[in-house]
Amino acid sequence: MSNAFLAIGSGCVEHRLNHLARSTQPTPQSVIIEPETKNFVLPPKFLISQLNRKSFSILIQNLGEHLIFQKKHFLQSVLSGTPDSTIKCKTQILPNLSFILAQFGQACTKTVRDSIQTLIREFQSASHQKSKKRMTIATQEKLQYNWKHVISLAGLHIGALFAFLPSNFNWTAVGLTVFMHWITGGLGITLGWHRLLTHRSFQTPKFVEYFLAFCGALACQGGIIDWVGLHRLHHTNSDQNALDPHNAQNGFWWSHLGWMLYKGPAHAEIARCTKDISSDPFYQFLQNYFLPIQIVFGVLLYFAAGWPFVVWVIFVRLILVYHCTWFVNSATHKFGYRTYETKDSSTNCWWVAVLTYGEGWHNNHHAFQYSARHGMKWWEIDFTWMTIQVLEALGLASKVKLPAK
Repeated sequence: MSNAFLAIGSGCVEHRLNHLARSTQPTPQSVIIEPETKNFVLPPKFLISQLNRKSFSILIQNLGEHLIFQKKHFLQSVLSGTPDSTIKCKTQILPNLSFILAQFGQACTKTVRDSIQTLIREFQSASHQKSKKRMTIATQEKLQYNWKHVISLAGLHIGALFAFLPSNFNWTAVGLTVFMHWITGGLGITLGWHRLLTHRSFQTPKFVEYFLAFCGALACQGGIIDWVGLHRLHHTNSDQNALDPHNAQNGFWWSHLGWMLYKGPAHAEIARCTKDISSDPFYQFLQNYFLPIQIVFGVLLYFAAGWPFVVWVIFVRLILVYHCTWFVNSATHKFGYRTYETKDSSTNCWWVAVLTYGEGWHNNHHAFQYSARHGMKWWEIDFTWMTIQVLEALGLASKVKLPAK
């Protein structure tokens, strides 16, 4: 499809957006902003078609609080028809419209929902060929190996193989491995790094936040700032281009492990989307010293309990948590079912949810990425959501975000 057709398709989107924006002045109840949290609240009978350009701008500004780092001024420039409406802003139309539809669609009339869905389909059709060409070029570019990752991952997998030696088997070590799997993978990565820090699905006192962040550092999945940044980039560019570091369109192997063996373009974008945590001294410490922390932990285990505990609690536990986390990137974009029509290939996969304390309900998460709860059905068991409920009951979690009913 030619660039001219892409421009026509995008122009049609701009025309419809402007049509939505040029409406009568909304009633005082159309837009409500809570001064303390700046969260956007929708009245029960909210109609996007009732918003004029100024109110639509307020809508986008407030959505920006939840969109983390998406360039909300791009969409604003499209609405106003200013010269800033470049190709970059066109790449932001689809994610913003999809987000509005997923988060607030139930609060809109069927006519408004259909209008937004039509806009999404038109933009998808117009941009499909260009996106496909861009992804093909990106995958054909010769990426450089990240030898630090290649060597470290190979070494950890080799170390885990020592668990098959009978002399290294110890039931206490196995039990401690399972416990540390939950501490580092469940409390650390899933609850702390993912739902709390990456998506800000809830808030906790700072000492709880730092404790969960430290538990995640013990999972040794890289620096915390890098992890949060790459995951935010994944959501913004999910299955679309090379800025999704583990783009599932490049195959199961790539999304599971292969992407970590190379130096991808997404790393250059981390700084601009982690400004909320990158200046924190504690997170800077975890970013720079997660490996020495793991080494100290291993040395303490060796002197306290012996080599079998190092093999199981360090090597085996790290590999198990690694692959459980990686299955969220790979398996939940291939196996399972889809409850919501999202712009990517995310799925809900029950066995990944079991292994990752609820992260396997990935399609639900991509539809409502800032929800603290991922298991939306009664039978979609989400242990991490249960943990958040316990913290809330204890007064240690507040401002818990959930999808609008």
